[in-house]
Amino acid sequence: MSNKPVIVSIVSTKGGVGKTTLTANLAGLLANLGLKVLAIDADMQPSLSKYYQLENNPISGLAEVLSRGGIVTEEDIVQTNIPNLKIIVSNMTDATQAWLKTRVDSLILLKSAVASPIIEENFDVVLIDTQGAKGELQRTAAMACDFMVSPFVPD
Repeated sequence: MSNKPVIVSIVSTKGGVGKTTLTANLAGLLANLGLKVLAIDADMQPSLSKYYQLENNPISGLAEVLSRGGIVTEEDIVQTNIPNLKIIVSNMTDATQAWLKTRVDSLILLKSAVASPIIEENFDVVLIDTQGAKGELQRTAAMACDFMVSPFVPD
């Protein structure tokens, strides 16, 4: 594959607006259409990580990717039960988020990750599910993407 993947972050500072549901359904739809999709769970409450059945237990997750300076390895990416859909699970903790806040490069760590050769060469679309509150994970997801989608409750 010669084209870089499209990176989409699903963001909102409010919880409960459907970010994870939108991310999961969009990921499944795009995968069923034949695109190679990577979902990244960048939420402190790892709902997206539990949304799909995984083919095996993750060896590592987003915390390790970020702590390595945005370097992604094969062990970080797990196949889901849907063909063409893989995930980097969230294993973030309050301590990891606090560590991220101290980093001068915090805003580019996820951008570096999605630019990793393993991602650029193997995926058409990367969807990043974020937390429903302001924080370093949401900010770094916003900096990493080509597009942001912000769902809201219609009332």
